[in-house]
Amino acid sequence: MSSPTPAIPPVDDTLGAALIGFGLSCIILGFLSKEVFIYYGRYPNDKMVYKVIVSVIGMLELMEEAAIGHYLYYYVVSNYTNPAAFFVDNFVWSLMLPVAIGATVGTIVKLCFAMRVWRFSNNVYITGLIAILTLSQLSLSITYTVKSFMLQKLVRAEELRLIASLSLGSGALTDTITALTLCYYLRKFRTGFGQSQQLAYKLSLYAINTGLLTSVMSLGALIFYDAHPTTFQFTPFYYNLSRCTILLLL
Repeated sequence: MSSPTPAIPPVDDTLGAALIGFGLSCIILGFLSKEVFIYYGRYPNDKMVYKVIVSVIGMLELMEEAAIGHYLYYYVVSNYTNPAAFFVDNFVWSLMLPVAIGATVGTIVKLCFAMRVWRFSNNVYITGLIAILTLSQLSLSITYTVKSFMLQKLVRAEELRLIASLSLGSGALTDTITALTLCYYLRKFRTGFGQSQQLAYKLSLYAINTGLLTSVMSLGALIFYDAHPTTFQFTPFYYNLSRCTILLLL
């Protein structure tokens, strides 16, 4: 006896949610592109390694946006008369590519934040923990992408829920640890003098906002994915997670 065919979620919860995420990501990518141009104009004497990192991040984000646009066109336009293709057929190659690209960009940015933690604290244990969590999230994301290509069916996405949850959860934990560590060591720089105290306060506020925003985005993606793993309700959070982190870094 053949197993029952899994129920296909409504289009609003799949392609509709992905389209919302794509629209938001286009807006944020515009702000990000502006910040990249401002960076090169404002810091022409920066070290070459920093300029290369910014260039690589910018190109990867463009590739991610192109991949999202490609699979949306494939399903919304090319398969307009075949809506079941989104779940019944093998998915198009560009569907899972944003997961790997976003994880790569997030890893680069979070390692940069780890370097900031090291400069402020000189604590090898905390810096090492942040680096290990960051690389663990990258490996989990790549594993998720590879296994998704092996399954080739979105109706089987629930089989990968544990890997995806661990990846998003480790990302949120990394952001929280980074923000708390920066706040702790920035408070130690307070000298009691007006300008120094104000600078330390602003940097602490910046660190809190950085961790808060990225943690909320990670938790949002985690909650919506765990609640509905066969839909794309998590994409408005996930597609913009790395970009919000980059904007805070630049």
